[in-house]
Amino acid sequence: MRPPRVNVILCQTRHAGNIGAVARLMKNLGFTRLTLVRPTARGHLEVVRMAVGAAEIIEQARITDSLEEALEGAGRAWAVTRRPRSISKTTMRPEDAAAHIAEGPEMETAIVFGSEKLGLSTSQVRLCDTIITIPTATAAPSLNLAQAAAIVLSHCASSVGGSPAPELAEPSTLEERRILYKRIERTLAASGYFRTEGAQQTMADIEDLFSRASLNRRDCDLLLGMFRRIQAAVEE
Repeated sequence: MRPPRVNVILCQTRHAGNIGAVARLMKNLGFTRLTLVRPTARGHLEVVRMAVGAAEIIEQARITDSLEEALEGAGRAWAVTRRPRSISKTTMRPEDAAAHIAEGPEMETAIVFGSEKLGLSTSQVRLCDTIITIPTATAAPSLNLAQAAAIVLSHCASSVGGSPAPELAEPSTLEERRILYKRIERTLAASGYFRTEGAQQTMADIEDLFSRASLNRRDCDLLLGMFRRIQAAVEE
């Protein structure tokens, strides 16, 4: 089994040393694609020092202004977070997530880590499909960014050639799901379904619902055609 195509995304990293440490870890485990969302502008020498042997990963890293931009081209996105939220997304432990990630080597998978101080925001988690939570002791629940990356990525690396996850139909991409959600939103708006003050939350809940369903490409095509026809009927 070939290694999965993983894009490691670090959001608003505050300490350059952590970027370097993650890059070195990626080199150790065979991952090469790193994306930085609005990284710290300080301490570039610290990045180089901590990324011993992995300078090319730093040099080739993509830098973006937003997580939305960083996720372009990804088939599935996983948010690494421990904070409890009101978001109804599927939550997995690293080893279970890694088994699913290993099943899709042809599709680029994004694994998203938040900043050291605040982690991922709720809006950033909403852009992802599934949550990865690392079990920790209640008395000391927080992990260093590089430590969290080491746990998640080591599971991803070791899952290659291990016990496969159940075989799935060709999964949909993030872009395909976003097109579907926009169509659903337009259809519901045309039908007068939304209350003005609750439209945004309603759509967030709908997206969470479909996220838990793990839509494959055929599912997306079916639903897109269905809502397109419903909207046409409503507008006639």
